[in-house]
Amino acid sequence: MAERVDALIVGYGPVGQVMSLLLARRGWQVAVVERWLDAFPMPRAVAFDSEGARILAAAGIGAALNRIGEPSGEYTWRNAEDQTLLHVNVAERGLCGWPESISMHQPSLEAALTAQGAALENLVVHRGNEAVAAVERGDGVEVTVRDKSGGQVVIPARWVIGCDGAKSFVRQAIGASIKDFGFSHDWLICDVIPHQPQDYYPNNLQICDPARPRTEVSAGPGHRRWEFMRIEGEKVADLNTADSAWRLLELFGVRPDNATLERQH
Repeated sequence: MAERVDALIVGYGPVGQVMSLLLARRGWQVAVVERWLDAFPMPRAVAFDSEGARILAAAGIGAALNRIGEPSGEYTWRNAEDQTLLHVNVAERGLCGWPESISMHQPSLEAALTAQGAALENLVVHRGNEAVAAVERGDGVEVTVRDKSGGQVVIPARWVIGCDGAKSFVRQAIGASIKDFGFSHDWLICDVIPHQPQDYYPNNLQICDPARPRTEVSAGPGHRRWEFMRIEGEKVADLNTADSAWRLLELFGVRPDNATLERQH
């Protein structure tokens, strides 16, 4: 059996990273188990708000936020005739002292959180290890952890915190339910790296065109995201290809000669 810790966190995505840092910076002995050996390398979320920035600063990466993110700036909704339906100027100083919205590159955010965690002696991260059982014992919990070779170890903890996402082991272990409300529309998401820096006006745009609703937003410094709704008669498999992505990106003047398609999904 391993040495008892104050908190065992299951999952080391951004939520698990922030939670582990907040506790470790307060003197708690923290262990983390994460089943994947490496962080997911592609963009996913692209923004957080002023409160999120305050929490990230409390976790110790405030100085990195200007590198991994940028103020989201204005947000505009237009119709198919390019008429403005709604325009929002997003404050660059919100209630928590940070921009009201910050557009960010998630892999860079996770790298900054990982580096901060590696600098703390009372935070130990076990990558490539999966929590497979949890049993309450008096004033704590014993969690069985299995590594990639099949070996197992039991880690006792005062608290276990589930940060392990949609297919959560912790949720299953405590018998918590989840309700899927479903999502009725499919979208093609294109993460793009422009070859040359440029300013975008507006920085974030929704085009409310019934023929093809589409979105263009900042995805952090040096990155942008375009999204295109699947329309009636299209098959997901046909839409989710690089050829389809480039064809739709051409609507915004984005082509292989001026940008790199990092991911379409």
